[in-house]
Amino acid sequence: KSIAFPYGGYYALRSGWDKRDQFLFFKASRPGVGHCEGNDILNIQLTSFGKDLLPRAGAVSYDHKDPFKPYFLHSFSANTVVVDGLSINTHPFQNKVATFHEPLDGRWHTSSAFDFTEGTYRHGYGKGNPSTTSYFTHQRQIFFVKPAGPWIIVVLMYRQNDHPQQTIRNLHPD
Repeated sequence: KSIAFPYGGYYALRSGWDKRDQFLFFKASRPGVGHCEGNDILNIQLTSFGKDLLPRAGAVSYDHKDPFKPYFLHSFSANTVVVDGLSINTHPFQNKVATFHEPLDGRWHTSSAFDFTEGTYRHGYGKGNPSTTSYFTHQRQIFFVKPAGPWIIVVLMYRQNDHPQQTIRNLHPD
């Protein structure tokens, strides 16, 4: 029922395919370009019993004059981590399209008893300030006990200097 796309870094952990089943989507991908340039690496989206519990805050507008577009392109609209109030830095990867011949560095296991996956982000936070934010490694591990939960989500932050970090949770308004 659960599935991994290890070259793209996308993972779907689920108990089944009914509307009320448990479902967690995990994006542990490489930095994207073009239509996939959002700063939402290690984002999770969680649905349980037919309710979106941790949705992404919304879709990015293609209208460059939309005043909310910068928000949706930054980590604040995703269920991930920010450091010093700064979003994930994908700036060095913009306009770099590549073909990958190896899967991402991460772990994946699925069985009838549990799922486990892990992703790591190592490319810094903010644009052009490597002295303060490039020394962070953000790792997220997800353990899903089947068939009906719970999820155990571990957020690990490895750093070389002291900076405040914040885990973003976009809870559904219902």
